Amino acid sequence: MINFFRALLMKLLATLGVPECQNILGNMYEEGIGVEQSDELALKWFRKAVDQGDARAQSNLGRMYEDGKGVVKDCAEAAKWYRKASDQGHVWSQNALGYMYSSGCGVSKNDEIAAEWYEKAAGKGYAWAQFNLAWAYYDGRGVNCDFKKAHDLYLEAAKQELCQAQYNLGLMYADGVGVPQDYTAALVWLETASDGGVQEAIPSIEMVKQKQMHKSSGAEGSVN
Repeated sequence: MINFFRALLMKLLATLGVPECQNILGNMYEEGIGVEQSDELALKWFRKAVDQGDARAQSNLGRMYEDGKGVVKDCAEAAKWYRKASDQGHVWSQNALGYMYSSGCGVSKNDEIAAEWYEKAAGKGYAWAQFNLAWAYYDGRGVNCDFKKAHDLYLEAAKQELCQAQYNLGLMYADGVGVPQDYTAALVWLETASDGGVQEAIPSIEMVKQKQMHKSSGAEGSVN
């Protein structure tokens, strides 16, 4: 019932031309919250907000084109709208645009430009951008390979409970990449990632436990 009345209020304000409400109403139609689900009506209201330069609506319109929701899938059109939103500082779009340059979807593949967009969003604390930039530093894609920077960025994303970052951070501690090897820290992050649903972490945990046990047995043997 609350969503129904909220939708009525958004319809009123959207009809009056308030771009923030037009965008929200678009989201409500896309998700079927308080209204009957309709990608076509979602697009209608996103476009009205876009006509007034609303960055969130530009991002949503780009996403609709990328996913082919209510329109024919068009990555080039998606990239166009992501760029408009990115130029206004919309962090989700900056990360999405970085990914499009990284994958060559809708734009010419360019790892350097991808890293630049990831860095913009990562600098504002967006966890997925921190993760993607960390991966770029780890692999040397678009930037010079730098394991320490990769570690620091994974750590920032991991602190925001991004499970994939927690998993990769655990692997770095397990292998001693970018940080001194630390099986205890590795297990902390791998188990946290596993609790968050990262299935790949389960065999990694067992592997680290075996290495930790082997190292402990070796240390005891050297003492004797």
